[in-house]
Amino acid sequence: MLVPSIILAIAWLLIFLEFYLPGGFMGAAGAVLLVASIVFAGMSDASIVTIFIFILVAVIGLIAVIKFAMYRIQNAPPNTSVYSEGDQKGYVASEFDQELLGKEGVADSDLRPSGFILVNGQRKQAVSKVGYIPKGTPIKVLGGSGAHLIVKSQTKAEST
Repeated sequence: MLVPSIILAIAWLLIFLEFYLPGGFMGAAGAVLLVASIVFAGMSDASIVTIFIFILVAVIGLIAVIKFAMYRIQNAPPNTSVYSEGDQKGYVASEFDQELLGKEGVADSDLRPSGFILVNGQRKQAVSKVGYIPKGTPIKVLGGSGAHLIVKSQTKAEST
């Protein structure tokens, strides 16, 4: 039972490390080694009771390793945890170009209601404020939301 016990200890270690180095490889390797240790224990000359106790110890040990890893993560001193503890000040996912407000351009693709426009020679993502705007229609930038510009058609028939 020495070899299955060593394999089991390595499996627990790999599963513990998976909490700190996520990616799946160590967790998967730990799971494979956990099953392998139980298979090797079953192939040994030990009695059924000994094998059952080995399986019970393996499962209880696995639960203990997971609880210990979670305890260490939750009770880590501030700024030492591998996980973010708060909001990330100053982080902005994306913003529209403020300089384009009020500028005029042309629809570079059909806006149904989103598509692309050309403003100041730059191709930008845009959403029409009202309905469909065909490609080639003159547009005006009204505002923005996230990385998208909000535009309206400059033709009289479509801007009313």
